[in-house]
Amino acid sequence: MNISKFTFFICLSLILPLSDPIHAQQALTEKLSCQTAREFITTQNYLSEKKELSLSPEKITEISHEVSTGCTGAAKRFIRVFQSLTKVELSGADSLKLALSIAKKDDNYADSFLGVFQHSYLRDHLDLDLQTSVQMATDLSLSFKGNVKLALKDFSELSQFCLSQNGLNLPIKNCASLAHKVTLSGELYAESMANVFKDTFEFLTNESTLKMPLIEAISWAQKIVAMGPKASQNFILAYRYAIKQNGMSYSSGKALQFASLLASRTYPITGSTNDLRLPASTN
Repeated sequence: MNISKFTFFICLSLILPLSDPIHAQQALTEKLSCQTAREFITTQNYLSEKKELSLSPEKITEISHEVSTGCTGAAKRFIRVFQSLTKVELSGADSLKLALSIAKKDDNYADSFLGVFQHSYLRDHLDLDLQTSVQMATDLSLSFKGNVKLALKDFSELSQFCLSQNGLNLPIKNCASLAHKVTLSGELYAESMANVFKDTFEFLTNESTLKMPLIEAISWAQKIVAMGPKASQNFILAYRYAIKQNGMSYSSGKALQFASLLASRTYPITGSTNDLRLPASTN
């Protein structure tokens, strides 16, 4: 087979780095290097201008050192979170503590924290009180053990679906609790839980042999989603088989219990979810 010189050199350029451990190590080292001086200086200058905080020079330097351990982008994350929280009049001490914690994570954590906070706190969204909004944001970012990008996506979609007249059309307080609970149920999985919840809810309310009332359907959908993202598929398939005359020929109530039992076996407790779980943050 004839291979052009151009194609040969392209292939060679792709292979060589893989066969050169020194080159690979150098590339990795460069990628992982941190602009610590810039992060320290940016933080130091920013806090020095915040006279209203009444921070001593020593405290400002201490905070700046801590921020610099967060690697490149840490100062920007620190300032984004601190400014957002002080703007809504969270105490300076609490704002500093949260901003420092986010600074030492990556940008996905900052995006998730601020995104969930805004959806929780802003009047045209859930309009929750300040402390509840901060707790929601913390739960779905700093305390979240799964993929925080998925957490933000799920929380946003679920809260909108819950509030919408074309969705659940529930009161704000109920929607906040629902979005929070369902999002947390996806902590160990590499899939969005919002669509799984909506699909399960729609099945429960639209299935001709069920036609569940709203509140009962929400409760069942939460129960099934808590079993994992693939549990809904097993639940629906099992129910449809159980209710059929040429299947189990069960009543709707008995079919629900049967389907729930099979759905609960989707992720065996003796198995491992390590292969299902995403890193806490992915680019």
